[in-house]
Amino acid sequence: MRKIFSAVALITVMGFGVVGCGEDPENPGADAEDFGYVAESSLDVPDGGQGGGHSDRYPAVAAMEDDRFWHIIDQSRTVAGRSIDDQTESLTSTLAGLPAPEIAAFDVAFVARQDELYSWDLWGAAYLLMGGCSDDCFTDFRSWVLAQGEDYFEAVRADPQALADGRLENVRQVGEAELLSYAAMDAYIEATGREIFMDYPSHPGLETAAEPTGQEWDEDDEDALRARYPKLKPLPFW
Repeated sequence: MRKIFSAVALITVMGFGVVGCGEDPENPGADAEDFGYVAESSLDVPDGGQGGGHSDRYPAVAAMEDDRFWHIIDQSRTVAGRSIDDQTESLTSTLAGLPAPEIAAFDVAFVARQDELYSWDLWGAAYLLMGGCSDDCFTDFRSWVLAQGEDYFEAVRADPQALADGRLENVRQVGEAELLSYAAMDAYIEATGREIFMDYPSHPGLETAAEPTGQEWDEDDEDALRARYPKLKPLPFW
């Protein structure tokens, strides 16, 4: 049996909120996990779930069409302004009002867009900006990029130095984007009373491609990273 994680099962380990990336300037040696969430398993599903294909018993879901997907993202961003927490709340509420298959289709599209950003080029930019960037941190980072809408998504995918526009002001913003990744899963529970994987065990969850695309970089060579992204500067934590 494979364990599946949901935002519903996440518990806060720090009282000041969600920060999953980078380091606190008051505690520079701390791990990213010190500022995030601890996940507890909430559900067992049959092997082969969460990205493991599907059978006649368990339906597969096609990704939501791009126009509709980005319209929902833009709607949540318009309501929330620059607050990722408010955007997550708005997005979850909007999705919870949709039929269950549409919620699942949105999540499939979200994961697909995450995969499109899964490149060494963008990861290097995130690493430089955040002062380090783990796998989980890079997931949060890509969620933050997605939250900015299609135009920004395409600009950053084409050239990560588009991140130098000042929209990303500090590390904490990326940490707050962690729960955005779970918006559809939480909306599905709110709408149906069931975990999404109970109805769609082949759902991709937060799985990404096996390896990032592009040319890998050396995390120990800071000079090379700075030379690769001359427009980007490390962000403050707050």
